[in-house]
Amino acid sequence: MKKQITRSLCCLLALLLCLGSAIYTPAAQDDQTQVSFTVTLATGKTTDYATLKVQDKDGKTMPCQEDEYGYDTYNYLLPAGDYTYTATYQSGSQTASGSFTVAAGETRQIPVQLTYTQYKVRFNTTPQNATVALYKNGASGAYGDPILPDEQGYYTIIFGQYRYTVSAEGYTPVSKTFNATDTALKNNNYVITVKLESPADKLLTQADNALFNVSGDGLAMIEYSGVHSDPDFGHYADIDSDDQDVNVQSAIEAYLAKKVKSDYPITVTVDKVENDEWDEDYTVIDKNGKIHYDAVTDDMLNFDETGAELTVSVTLTCLQSTKESEVTVLVPMHTYSRQERLDAAAKKAADLQTLLGDNTAADRVTEPVNLPTGDDDFSYYGIVTGWTSDHPEVIDPTTGAVTPAKADTVVTLTVKAFYTAAQLEEAGFLFDPGPLGDNQSLQTVTLTVPGTGEPEPPTDPEGPTDPKPPTDPEGPTDPVQPTDPAAPTDPVVPTEPTTTEETTKQTETTTKSAKTAKKSTAKSPSTGHTGAAAGALLCGAALLALTAAKRKHTEE
Repeated sequence: MKKQITRSLCCLLALLLCLGSAIYTPAAQDDQTQVSFTVTLATGKTTDYATLKVQDKDGKTMPCQEDEYGYDTYNYLLPAGDYTYTATYQSGSQTASGSFTVAAGETRQIPVQLTYTQYKVRFNTTPQNATVALYKNGASGAYGDPILPDEQGYYTIIFGQYRYTVSAEGYTPVSKTFNATDTALKNNNYVITVKLESPADKLLTQADNALFNVSGDGLAMIEYSGVHSDPDFGHYADIDSDDQDVNVQSAIEAYLAKKVKSDYPITVTVDKVENDEWDEDYTVIDKNGKIHYDAVTDDMLNFDETGAELTVSVTLTCLQSTKESEVTVLVPMHTYSRQERLDAAAKKAADLQTLLGDNTAADRVTEPVNLPTGDDDFSYYGIVTGWTSDHPEVIDPTTGAVTPAKADTVVTLTVKAFYTAAQLEEAGFLFDPGPLGDNQSLQTVTLTVPGTGEPEPPTDPEGPTDPKPPTDPEGPTDPVQPTDPAAPTDPVVPTEPTTTEETTKQTETTTKSAKTAKKSTAKSPSTGHTGAAAGALLCGAALLALTAAKRKHTEE
């Protein structure tokens, strides 16, 4: 019994194994079709270097068979069905495509004929009426017949090299070659743009190249022409100011006029100014191109400290043609002109704190003031200073000594800075540029000197008063009355006659006294009531002296 059961199980297992083998057996070779392709070039030669792609009806790419070395072939083992193929050669210069159907178990040989890809090329020319001549380069290097455009202006070309020539009256013709499969041509949608240069365009190209060539070192702006040198090195220079660069536009135009020979002027317009950090910056060069040398600071200087380095974008114009360009310019720090140097010297000399010295305030000056007549910084340039005072009796402009008046005095001191005659006449040169003008710069300083407080003599606004006669220490005397020739006089008591000599002496003495009084009056100040009163007193004294002499003579 056990043997029968065991035999039955073995038979069942064998049956199951047979069924499993039947289920997992792969499809037979007879269910697939062997398909081979032969690719022929447009020239008639077969090739193994074309790219072939086969896809089923669902767009799935079918794998090809490999040769013994692992390389792809044109052989395919395909299930029955519908298929398409595409073939390309040399970057798509030759192509072919088609479809086919295979049945199970058959073998297929499919020929593929490549044809040249046609490209439609269009030219975009300036001027628009320019003439285009297009030729294909032959195998020998010679160009064939011209290729003509269709009604829409397109030129149909195939794989190969071509040369075109674009020309127009009054313009420089352009000739160039290109390949039909150039990537640049494809990226430009097969449009070739050609701009012919007019004589003006050609000049602008030369100008653009000139600016490019100078941008490496930078086009240096010159505030003043000439050489600023030191006599210690044996070279003197009188810097001229006639050729200074005041505007970057005119400076670039002058530079281009030297570099580009042209019968037509090239003008420059500033479009943008950028600093060394590529930020727009119009501090040194404004939007109108004006150069501000005094705006250049130490932190703007480039590595060799020649100046601020700026990139100026410009538009070049010649006749009706324009061209964009740019140039690097160097703007140095400001150089003092002669007048500015004088102004600086005068301003420094008039520094209030220096002038005050030991004084604490300008409105209370009691100590001598410092009036510098020279400075080391400016004497190098041959500049000295001189002082004047509108009240020299209060503040001496030479020594700075202070002599207070009785009343407070407001004193205006004026300093004049100027180039010495020795520098102008003997040395014969000046370091600073610019016109000399009247060779002076003036600065004023106002100081107040307190008065001593002593009272001034009284004055009468109505004029001088009659002087009082001097008093006699021995007692008052009768006033002398003026005599009237018509009025009766008291009889004179006869006296003893005196000698003529005595009378003459007395008369001379009296006359001398009067002359002395007159002379003293002439020397007295003639301004103000004080001088007039003093003169009147002297005249009165002389008159009294003369009257007294006459009386004494009569008594004797």
